[in-house]
Amino acid sequence: MKLRIFVIVATIVVLLMSAVPMFSQTCPPLTQGYWKNHQSAWKDGTGMTLGTVFYTNAQLENILQTPVRGDASVALAHQLIAANLNIANGTDSTPIQGTLSDANNLLGSGMIPERISPSSPTGQQMENDESILDDFNSGGITNACAGGPGGPM
Repeated sequence: MKLRIFVIVATIVVLLMSAVPMFSQTCPPLTQGYWKNHQSAWKDGTGMTLGTVFYTNAQLENILQTPVRGDASVALAHQLIAANLNIANGTDSTPIQGTLSDANNLLGSGMIPERISPSSPTGQQMENDESILDDFNSGGITNACAGGPGGPM
């Protein structure tokens, strides 16, 4: 009788453990500094679009290596590249969808560096989006996976 109860209890435990995850999977974002130094980890294919301009991976690497030197477009591009790579790596982009759209609109059709002063109205908007994306890339906004606990859809 004791063995039968033990088998029933063990079966219930196994079923519950497989039906209810003990922890939720995370997809923590990584900083632009990480992506700058780990191009082999990029899952973005052959490049990406910033604003309306397509950049090859070599061009993206060059942008990440470019010092900001008072150019708000470069600072924004650094964080936007990292955010896009984090999203390609599975981090949920839902909390920053508006910022991604705004950042791409601000970069528009200009080639980076655009030489945008941070004190100009456009530069201030770029700096605001850059700050939000930096927070996202540093894990301050989400560690969730796209598509929920199971990872990217």
